[in-house]
Amino acid sequence: MDNRYKLGTREMLAIILLSIGTKFTDYTPDLLFMKTFMSAWMVPLISAGIFFLPLFLLVRLLNTYQMSLTDLVKNLMGKYVGTVLCLFLFLFSLIGTSLLINNYSHIIVTLYFPQSPKGFIQFVLILVCFLIAYGGAYTIGRTAWMILLFIKITLLILLVLAFSVELNTAYIFPLFGEGVDVLLKESFLYSSIFVECMLLATLIPYMKKTKYYSKAALIGIGIVAIEISLFFFYYIIMFDASVYNMTLPFQHMTRTVRLGRFISNTEGYFLFGWLLASFVKYAMYLFVTTSLYSQTFKIKSTRSLLLPVTVLVYLLGMLPENAIKGNLLYRDVNLYIGSFFFVALPFVLWLFSLRKKASGSS
Repeated sequence: MDNRYKLGTREMLAIILLSIGTKFTDYTPDLLFMKTFMSAWMVPLISAGIFFLPLFLLVRLLNTYQMSLTDLVKNLMGKYVGTVLCLFLFLFSLIGTSLLINNYSHIIVTLYFPQSPKGFIQFVLILVCFLIAYGGAYTIGRTAWMILLFIKITLLILLVLAFSVELNTAYIFPLFGEGVDVLLKESFLYSSIFVECMLLATLIPYMKKTKYYSKAALIGIGIVAIEISLFFFYYIIMFDASVYNMTLPFQHMTRTVRLGRFISNTEGYFLFGWLLASFVKYAMYLFVTTSLYSQTFKIKSTRSLLLPVTVLVYLLGMLPENAIKGNLLYRDVNLYIGSFFFVALPFVLWLFSLRKKASGSS
């Protein structure tokens, strides 16, 4: 592949900022506020701190072996065990993508197009994402970089407009919510909200250099942790205790703020930016999921597998009867299991790397 059409640090960083840095706009706040209450704004910061060490270890291994995530797993753990683990990564990404697209479709139908069939909205969403993903990793990265500034300016405007309503910093107390022990426990269990930083190592074959991924991942996790934490903080000081039972606080926030005396209904101004970010985000998920499968089984043409994987994602996304069941599945599969697996994986790979070096020197 021509090096001009490979990803650099800025494209990978843009992908990370749009894929993880928009999680405060979906059902993630609902799950976090359910257990951590007023201390929810600290969870992303602590979770990022927990996740940083295994991510740093993985980055060191990737730079040492100059391989993608799947190739590294199979190289260090052997063909059969490595293939099983890579297949788990594929299934994890497939199920998570399906449930997230289902949840986003539910948000769009509930808040913006209540008269439209959810299946149709989900079809349109996944079709647009497929078309972007079909252009390949470079198209996704360039698109992410092109719209990143617009998205971030839109979010900054929203935070500024939030001062048009009453904000009370006293709402953050009790500072540690249900207690420090609960805060630390939930921060670990929710550390997988940053899992994309690891899964994006699948795209290393599409990057100019491995170190560009490493730089983007380590910088990106810090930026998105601060960004998510900041919005959670705003939700608390804006909505107080009602945020516990509030579904989709970001959408409530866009409806609450005012733009001057005569323009009060501002949510439409933020819908466009939210949709743009969602399209790129799920295009990336589709491409990464397909790449995990193609790299696991050494299939050269990722693009040829994109359509069947997209159809499978659509069908799986239609299975949950409602968004609540989808959220519970997402929590069990992607958050709890994912946190244990992805925090442990780099340490396991590191141990296998030490064993391989020891056996090679003996």
